[in-house]
Amino acid sequence: MTTNDVVKLLALKLNVSQAQARVLLRRKLAQLRQTLLAAEQVSLPGLGKLSLRTTSARRNYIPGKDAYCYIPARKRIAFKFDNALKKTLQQRPQD
Repeated sequence: MTTNDVVKLLALKLNVSQAQARVLLRRKLAQLRQTLLAAEQVSLPGLGKLSLRTTSARRNYIPGKDAYCYIPARKRIAFKFDNALKKTLQQRPQD
């Protein structure tokens, strides 16, 4: 699903123009981005949670150079699936 698909679906569901739906989508995504940048958790009901995690600084071995390099600490966005969705995805289809 592309951004245009989401815009079309929003426009159809909310009974607004696609231009208005695009503005609404951009505003919501900007709000989600600001929440993540503030190191807060973003909950998406039925899907899961987005959160900001900090990784530790570490050394990494490079076999081709037979040397170590330093990897600095950094922030990453992590996604944790909703338990109900995870169970649904893990179920095998029955024959």
